[in-house]
Amino acid sequence: MPNHETRVQASSTPIYEFEEKFARYVGVKHAIAVSSGTAGLMAAMMALQMEPGDNVVTTPLTHISTANAVLSAGGIPLFADVNKGTFCLDSEKVVEAMDERTRGVIGVHLYGLPLDVSALEEVRREKGIRVIDDAAHALGASRHGKKVGSIGDMTVFSFYETKHIRLGEGGMITTDDHELAERCRMVSSHGQTGKYNHTALGYNFRLAQGLAEAALKQLVNIDAEVNRRRRLARVYTEELQKISWISPQNVDSNVEHSYYMFPVVIEGIAPKKIDDLARLVSLEASCPVSRGYGLLSYQQPFYQNIQKLFWGAKLMKFPDYSRYDLHSAQHVVERVVELPTTDSVDEEKAVQISEYLVKGFRRASSS
Repeated sequence: MPNHETRVQASSTPIYEFEEKFARYVGVKHAIAVSSGTAGLMAAMMALQMEPGDNVVTTPLTHISTANAVLSAGGIPLFADVNKGTFCLDSEKVVEAMDERTRGVIGVHLYGLPLDVSALEEVRREKGIRVIDDAAHALGASRHGKKVGSIGDMTVFSFYETKHIRLGEGGMITTDDHELAERCRMVSSHGQTGKYNHTALGYNFRLAQGLAEAALKQLVNIDAEVNRRRRLARVYTEELQKISWISPQNVDSNVEHSYYMFPVVIEGIAPKKIDDLARLVSLEASCPVSRGYGLLSYQQPFYQNIQKLFWGAKLMKFPDYSRYDLHSAQHVVERVVELPTTDSVDEEKAVQISEYLVKGFRRASSS
């Protein structure tokens, strides 16, 4: 583990200050700054110290980096379906997907909506399952007054250029578990337990000092940034709430959403027409309106051909990902449209985007 002298020497650096203030903000004991959200997921997975054949259950409705992080640590990704209303993992489906080799669950707080993991608490206690939160979209969100970052065993944030803290790249791991925190620090610095003393496999996942300085300036204003996005979400909600063919995420009263984007599912027209609709709204609004991930993680060519494309398949038995058929996730990925909440959008623009969406749908449904 990193020795005390190393940590004391680092205590005056921007990275150390950023970690300390970020930990206080989300309400945990430890925060580990890393070079990207993906690096954070990889470090978190490596901190689980999985054995060959162990698996981790996650959602297919997310960026492929979530599942790939499991592979990077020698584990096997398994997938569970989502709740059709929240677009986030259905905890009961997660329990069904588990087996005797399950070591963890990666829950994604998709678009900034905090995942309800209450149904996992029993197996978490009885079987020692670790819950890792992928909170790339969810800085500033909370459930029952508890901030995302302090809910799972470990939580990973992203500071990519579209996120709530925008560094271009960067990430953070948060945890209350001292042992997990030290493993993540070690993995993120070439497996060092002291200068040039490497006791485990590790990588250079460290965050640059200059990015930490920029992050500190943005962290001061993070609540204002989250509230700005919530105001845009209220505009979208007011403009679209009476439209029968639009289904936004279901948000419980005990949840504070952070709205990385404002996603809606479009019913009543074919998915191909939804592609055309998103392009039309983007053009007319002069603002990107996107269609999400396009494919579920297990539908990506890499997973469909994992026996040929991944060396680990020669050593471990992977599921036949072509046999997965998760209906709710499939419905969402085919029909979701992501309305923007970035700083290029103000409330007037949100009204315009909503109007263009309604007009475009009418044209698409009549053609």
